[in-house]
Amino acid sequence: MVLNRIRRILFYPVLLMAWFGPHRRLRAFCHRLMGIKIGKNTEIGYFVSLDMEHPEYVEIEDNVCIVNGAIIVGHDHSYRYSRGLPDRFGKVTIKSHAFISGNAVILPGVTVGHRAIVGAGAVVTKDVPDDAVVIGVPAHIMGKGTGTKG
Repeated sequence: MVLNRIRRILFYPVLLMAWFGPHRRLRAFCHRLMGIKIGKNTEIGYFVSLDMEHPEYVEIEDNVCIVNGAIIVGHDHSYRYSRGLPDRFGKVTIKSHAFISGNAVILPGVTVGHRAIVGAGAVVTKDVPDDAVVIGVPAHIMGKGTGTKG
């Protein structure tokens, strides 16, 4: 508990660079310093919130794009605060070539599939299959991508 508090205090300057850094590589590097597993050639937009309190629950593979304002969390304290029940933890995995649109929220225990697209403002509560396009609150499958380039 004390280590988490110290880590949070020390990482605030790093967090500011992760949010405001002038280049996508710098923003990804800063998130890596905070303990998030991030693959190669991954683009992290401005104001993206990745789980700083429990970074071990977030893994982002290669060639992922996460747009401004997205939130990805691997923990949920709501039941502890409201009902005295244990915290909920779940690994979040974003597979390669996925696209997370602006202000989307990915909740604990979710896997976003290879080449999947999460629409703007979607709240993802369940796994997203490969090549799927999801939208809405809660997110639901709108369709499948064509899988073609160009």
